[in-house]
Amino acid sequence: MKSVLLICDSFVPAFAPRMGYLCKYLTDYGWQISVLTEEHSSVGCNVLDKMPETQCLSYYKRGTKIEWLFKSVADILFAAKDKALYKLYQKTYNNKKFDLVLCSTFMQFPLSTASRIASELKVPLVVDVRDVIEQYVHYEFAKHKIYSLPWLNDRLHDIRKLFIVKRRNAILKKADAITTISTWHKNLLSAFNDKVTIIYNGYDPELFYPEKLTTEHFVICYTGRIIGTDMQDPTLLFESLKRMNDLNIINPKTLVVRWFVDDASANIIKQFADKYGVKSYMDIKTYIPVSEIPSVLKSSSIILVLTNKQTVHGPKGIMTTKFFEALATCKPILCVRSDEAGLSSIIKETNCGIAATTTNEVCDFIDKWQEYWKTNSYTIIEQDSDKISVYSRKLQAKQFSDLFDKLIKNV
Repeated sequence: MKSVLLICDSFVPAFAPRMGYLCKYLTDYGWQISVLTEEHSSVGCNVLDKMPETQCLSYYKRGTKIEWLFKSVADILFAAKDKALYKLYQKTYNNKKFDLVLCSTFMQFPLSTASRIASELKVPLVVDVRDVIEQYVHYEFAKHKIYSLPWLNDRLHDIRKLFIVKRRNAILKKADAITTISTWHKNLLSAFNDKVTIIYNGYDPELFYPEKLTTEHFVICYTGRIIGTDMQDPTLLFESLKRMNDLNIINPKTLVVRWFVDDASANIIKQFADKYGVKSYMDIKTYIPVSEIPSVLKSSSIILVLTNKQTVHGPKGIMTTKFFEALATCKPILCVRSDEAGLSSIIKETNCGIAATTTNEVCDFIDKWQEYWKTNSYTIIEQDSDKISVYSRKLQAKQFSDLFDKLIKNV
């Protein structure tokens, strides 16, 4: 069996569902996987029944902001985290044979470690760029912020961003292949390496599929974080709820907007609900494990996807896993505000819902599917299964496998 060393900035159950699902299905195509990653606290993102061999670096041991600040500076100036990860590799995998190195990240870590190991082993290096920090409006990529000193926070993250992009691009130029998630990302990365392939995010076909489940309420459902209203603007939704409530088109006894979010996102939702006077429609719950998301989506009437218009100074190339999982359930998808780019194009191509740009569009969409639900007690959109199946995680694993096979044949 062929062997790949996966080096990533995080891994399940902490995060990185893209790489988790790849590990689940890549073995079907003759690849054995070993993982080298940084340790993070679990957020319930466990998509694997059986974990591959995994070695984790504990870099931030105390978890305090002071530790994060000093160790981040050490990492920026001296690549300290990459050096520590390489030492872990020497202790654990140094005598193991690999046919290829795959590095998945959205910053610069652990690119230099992956490049160094691939060079020493004389095997191809594939870099999977699932996100880039250029796609964010401000500093949404930052784990910690210095709220009491905003000027210092901005300056530190500006410097950090410069270092991240410079070091990332230097490694990308050396990669034998790059994979990424959207056309926008491909266009950006092709400036540093022309061997870029789009492999979209997707859904697990064993977990996400259509079901006609009846519900007592008409439920508009959202799962995940709201990382900032510049990135994900819910204004159209709340404007529409207010208008429809004022016109007695909706009623909180039958319509519920259910949010499965973290505390910071919950605060944003509460502010909007208070501002527009629709608090009675809100049902705000906590994060749920990945294992519970399929049943939550299948029990929804409309699945909400939050984005914003893709602009030079706005968000770019947003192609979240949540969207593709919603797509596979054949539930109506309400995307607000439309990115007017890649996500909107897929929604139109698959006829899975609407990427709205006006309050009228949102109101009409909610009203249409509420009437459908009143008749059937469930909602479902008839879609072309062939257009949806291209986003299956199993098919995407084959895309990775085909790329890997091509590269190792040329070594």
